[in-house]
Amino acid sequence: MKFNKAIALLTVLALGTVSVGVVKADDLTDEKNTTTAGVELIVGGGVQLTTAPSLDFGTWPLTGKALDLPANTADPITVVNPGLADGWTVFTSITPFTTTPAEGETAKELKGALLTFGKPAIANAEESADANAGVTAPDSFTFTGDLAPIFTAIAGSGIGTYTATYNNEKVITLAIPSTATPGNYSATMNWSLSNAPDGSEPETAPAGDENGVEEESNPTQTLVE
Repeated sequence: MKFNKAIALLTVLALGTVSVGVVKADDLTDEKNTTTAGVELIVGGGVQLTTAPSLDFGTWPLTGKALDLPANTADPITVVNPGLADGWTVFTSITPFTTTPAEGETAKELKGALLTFGKPAIANAEESADANAGVTAPDSFTFTGDLAPIFTAIAGSGIGTYTATYNNEKVITLAIPSTATPGNYSATMNWSLSNAPDGSEPETAPAGDENGVEEESNPTQTLVE
């Protein structure tokens, strides 16, 4: 009997001990504890033109007729913009196709040759279709000796890394006239970048100027034999 009383006493003590740690709903307050997380982002430099196409059309036999030559796979046009919202434009031009003469000889020009780019695939590093809004390239672009816009982002767009890829052999063509004569011809394409999304030609600015041009001019070469 004493044993049963001892058990009952221990049970009461145990229950009493547990009940001490219970928090009643009425004792809770409406006080909220908050913390914050912050970050400051700054412009890391100017807009940069990091890649542009170089082309090699290979070797072709002349037939006495006009030729439309497809290009091999070309590097994309790549623009990197670290946070500037002004927009940007890539301009390009081309020199005449000429031979490299031996000593004492005169360079020969491939007159009437026309280089044309079709519509590229435009992409951004985020792989977001929405991010491509405002970034455009023409459906067809024929190179001349004058700088002309080929890849453009309007103000408020084109932030991040963007590419224009001409990845189909029919997208880039070189038209050779029937009057062409044999030779190993090459031309230089000049590429310039401006923070002027309205299509105005680039102005000279110090490299790295966040309001100007990071890469003023980037020549690439086009070859045909």
